[in-house]
Amino acid sequence: MDFFNSRKQELLQISHTNRIDYKQGLGVLVLTKNTETNNMDCSYIPINTPQLPKNLREEIIKMSQIKNTEYYFYFNDPIEPKLITMDMSQ
Repeated sequence: MDFFNSRKQELLQISHTNRIDYKQGLGVLVLTKNTETNNMDCSYIPINTPQLPKNLREEIIKMSQIKNTEYYFYFNDPIEPKLITMDMSQ
């Protein structure tokens, strides 16, 4: 969570660029700890991508129907995965 909080603006920019500028539409920025390099890898995955777990896809679609101004971030942690949303209308 420290990683997310300390790099929130950069992560939002990555999400925005992929969602709007690159026209990939609704999706999620997946953050995965790389144990070999001790870095955090991130990749934007559009919502209709088959590699996105079905339960995560359904949860994001449901939330986006309520409020389409949110950006989604998923910490792909094997022990404690977590979905974070940020409302960009505020």
